[in-house]
Amino acid sequence: IVSYSVPSESNIEIVLCDVNGATVKTLFAGFTPAGAMSISFDASGLASGSYTLIIRDGNTVATEQIRIQK
Repeated sequence: IVSYSVPSESNIEIVLCDVNGATVKTLFAGFTPAGAMSISFDASGLASGSYTLIIRDGNTVATEQIRIQK
């Protein structure tokens, strides 16, 4: 589960990138209202390892390192 907060309604994109920076999965792309949100995603097709979660909303980009273990 990925939890995030959006300060004002906007179009956002949430992507998961591998260690080389390539997008391996788009978790969400679209309009979201202001407030706290969460989404879940299926990681069964991904290899164990480190990934970067990127959340973009207009002028803001937030990143977080995550680890998937199987």
